[in-house]
Amino acid sequence: MTSASPFVAHLDTNYVPSSNEIVSIQALIQDRQKLLDGLDREIEALAKCREEHATFVKKHSALLSPIRRIPNDVLSLIFFISLPRTSPSQRRTKLSKAHPAVILSHVCQRWRRLSLDTALLWTVINIEIPKLPDPREYMLYDEMSRWEGRLETINEITGAWISRSANCPLTISFLGGLSTETRSQVLGPESLSAANQRVSTIVDAICAVSNRWRSVYLSLDVEDDFSAVTRFFGVDHNDVPLLENLAVNVSFISPTFFTRPPSRFTPSELTSGAGLVKAASLRRLAIGRLWGTPFSLPINWAGLTEISFGALSHPPGADFPLSMLARCPNLVRCSVTWQPISPTSILAIPTPGMGALRPHQTTHEEILLPRLQVLEVWGSEPPPGVASQLHLPSLRQLILLCTSSNPPLGDNSGVVELVRKFGDRLTDVTFNSYCFTESPLMHTLECLPNVVSLRLVGAQYPPKRPRAASLDTVLDKLTPKSNDDSAGVAVRGPYLCPKLKRFGCRMTHSVGFSEEALARFIASRRPTMRASQSEMVQTQKRLPPSSSAAPARLESVVLAFPSRKPNKAIRQTLQEMNVDLEGMILITAYQTLRGQTGSMSVEDESGLGLSDHDDYILTVGPFEHTLDGWALEKM
Repeated sequence: MTSASPFVAHLDTNYVPSSNEIVSIQALIQDRQKLLDGLDREIEALAKCREEHATFVKKHSALLSPIRRIPNDVLSLIFFISLPRTSPSQRRTKLSKAHPAVILSHVCQRWRRLSLDTALLWTVINIEIPKLPDPREYMLYDEMSRWEGRLETINEITGAWISRSANCPLTISFLGGLSTETRSQVLGPESLSAANQRVSTIVDAICAVSNRWRSVYLSLDVEDDFSAVTRFFGVDHNDVPLLENLAVNVSFISPTFFTRPPSRFTPSELTSGAGLVKAASLRRLAIGRLWGTPFSLPINWAGLTEISFGALSHPPGADFPLSMLARCPNLVRCSVTWQPISPTSILAIPTPGMGALRPHQTTHEEILLPRLQVLEVWGSEPPPGVASQLHLPSLRQLILLCTSSNPPLGDNSGVVELVRKFGDRLTDVTFNSYCFTESPLMHTLECLPNVVSLRLVGAQYPPKRPRAASLDTVLDKLTPKSNDDSAGVAVRGPYLCPKLKRFGCRMTHSVGFSEEALARFIASRRPTMRASQSEMVQTQKRLPPSSSAAPARLESVVLAFPSRKPNKAIRQTLQEMNVDLEGMILITAYQTLRGQTGSMSVEDESGLGLSDHDDYILTVGPFEHTLDGWALEKM
């Protein structure tokens, strides 16, 4: 349109117009600006019209959204499934605005009404009492005000959860307490009394609905038997008719606790849950550190299906925990802590009702636990002869996170005896590989022909202990090797754990590992991308009867090592070997020691965000006692 201008020849040049030409140019600009303004108005009108049409389409299209046609009963079920489960990969969700149930209630009016009417969304009350401010804080009283505000918020949310849960059974998780020993001289008795009262308000609200408790998980810091949290132990067993799961772990934070005569509760009552252990419907029980003997507790041992015991201050005898297992014929899952009986390991703390320790003795009668499926062993290694006293026909999972004496476990140790006796029926095994040198470890793996999940976790490795088995040696024994005989038929040599599908390994010290051995192990148990399913079947048919069966297909491999990342990732190496990795979980993490504290940072090589996967947590940790799938802290 510039052709209509008499100044076209001068555009984009250094031409200087005269005074008369300036007037002409200004007139041209004014005329053309009017046209431009008109076009802008038209564009603005069109844009507004377009926005109206787009809004119309968007809002009407929303009416066609499939989520609107989902019935309320199905939608409420989806809401319930979205809540955090108690699997290892999903940590406890505290009561806050970030809780999934709260987020669901903020989407729209329909979802809010439905979520508030779905009582099951609000039945898990997870409370963690924040610690009092440190007296060394510069703005101590400002920090104290913030602490009180956090407690007030917890109190309000707790009340809302209890109200919204209607009459449904509740799961209560309560963590913490008040530690005032080092703060009394700074904060003063009035402030501490007010703090204790605020905690008491929360505890009282929970105890007021004890008739709805189904699961109670208490990890408490107790200063004296008048602490607010001891209110839990004043609940009578008749007031908890629905209680099925109980976990109690009490830490005494005052050094003078045991020097004062108890006025309300003894240490044994506090650490065992007092009257709660007498609940008629109790089926699962976990106790952290019991200050007493378990057989003095009013527990219906025969009614328990799951039990977890930490260390005991007064072990009832050398036959414990076998003597406890003999009293629990209906156990399905059991977690026990073995501890040596010696005068130095027994804390001479006077406790009413404490039975005298029995001399060393061995149970000669075989203990039958027909329903036991999972056995966990913590603490010291079981002594030889334990396996011969157990009859566990349903045992499928064995978790051995115990530590061995020096030297490492031998071929005739209690742990090896357990695997030797029950190994052929085990499908899921976890053990501390640092307890083994090469010979007993290989012997242990030879006893696991049906294992599907195998995890070697290096829990502890004292520096003076003889070297543990090389991981490369383990991987080599797990790697099937194919050769061609003179007739051209593929023959598989002997290898261990032929049904293995999930393998995990966590090492905190160098144990002879190479990425090449890992790549060979994975490749031997995964097909190549070139091999079709029919070719695999034909190859398997060509195997002579004398050869080993084809290995199960690996589904998951998780490994963590105390070394730097290699130049080439394991995944890349396997891809170059043309290994089919579709549908496989592969996580390799490399741990680096930082600072003098020995803390470790774990970097996930996969880059796929799999660090919250169950297989990863079961291998890398943290390793925690559980009750009914709920991870227990500080056990």
